[in-house]
Amino acid sequence: MKILHLTYSLSGGAGTAAYRQHKALLAAGIDSTLLTIEGPEESAMSVFSLQSSHKDFERLLRKHNRRKLLRNLKTRSYGNTPELFSDHRSIWGIENHDLVKAADVIHLHWVAEMIDLEVFFSSIKKPVVWTLHDAWAFTGGFHYEKYWNSESFGKRSARGIEIRKEIFSNTRIQLVFPSQYLQELCKASAVFQKSDFQQIDNCVDSCYFKYEPDKNVHEENNGFAMLYASGELRYYRKGFDIVASAIEKKCLPNRILILGGSEKSQGQISEGVEYGAYENDAEAMMGHYMKSDVLIHTSREDNQPNVIAESLCCGTPVIATPAGGVPEMIENNSNGILLDSFTAEALCDGIGQFNPRQFDRKRIASEARQRYSPERFAKQILSIYSAL
Repeated sequence: MKILHLTYSLSGGAGTAAYRQHKALLAAGIDSTLLTIEGPEESAMSVFSLQSSHKDFERLLRKHNRRKLLRNLKTRSYGNTPELFSDHRSIWGIENHDLVKAADVIHLHWVAEMIDLEVFFSSIKKPVVWTLHDAWAFTGGFHYEKYWNSESFGKRSARGIEIRKEIFSNTRIQLVFPSQYLQELCKASAVFQKSDFQQIDNCVDSCYFKYEPDKNVHEENNGFAMLYASGELRYYRKGFDIVASAIEKKCLPNRILILGGSEKSQGQISEGVEYGAYENDAEAMMGHYMKSDVLIHTSREDNQPNVIAESLCCGTPVIATPAGGVPEMIENNSNGILLDSFTAEALCDGIGQFNPRQFDRKRIASEARQRYSPERFAKQILSIYSAL
């Protein structure tokens, strides 16, 4: 059985998750290949990209970017766009790629504007599995729809939903959701009425994200160390403003490392606050988790954040807002603290309750590594492939 994963790139949370799932299948002895639009190839890991192989890539990319720019300008003419909007169409013609033709099963991930929904699903006559990493597949084009103005964008979104209902009205797909939260949102949309639904956790790299007590640094005299990590600080959905407000209120302990964006682009806003660039490097991130007593996660909407799973696998408890699928990951006062609202005041209260000596890091790591193990993921997804 030949499995082909499609994801636009390996960057971001969805790209990271797709790559880890692909690696989990390779480790299980499955013939798995991953195809992206942008990024380098790793032929030794069966990862291929149009950027490295398509003779017209630069021309198509310029066309793609022009269309994206014009669409964003049009969208923003109605007001500030709070998050990403992606069209249901695409110029890449992925359905004609040799790897797509050779595969027995197509496993989609973050494929916004990588595939043309109408053309792709009318052309592909083989089983399709789709892991949804956000809500784009069943919304009108926004990847997260809580933060757009329905008065301005309502007609556009409604049209996008109708288009999707038309495309998927007689199409059966196996949908996979890392969180029950996203699964229930999708069911409520009624876009995929003929499809099957299954919740399967993402996996993490167990070679790196693990508890190593000799790397855990705790200096009681200086208070406990906190970590905030996000690939993007400027999105309102990510909730960094909640952390910044808590810092201004001076309710945080002495030390917090904020990873996100570019280190040079950030300023020092309070004593004890250190900024650094977010690193897409498992070993480096493991070091940050192990040197922290707690991870702070303040997203306003999310699916199943990689950083929370990684932190827990390192035994580092998490203080988090009750966003999306996050409550499915945090057991209050067992592997972290779940806040009751999305405010700086709630974050300050949660930090006030936190005692690093209360949490058994070894147990937290053991439980998380079982839940998010590549072996567990491979076993679950293989049962789906076999039933197609």
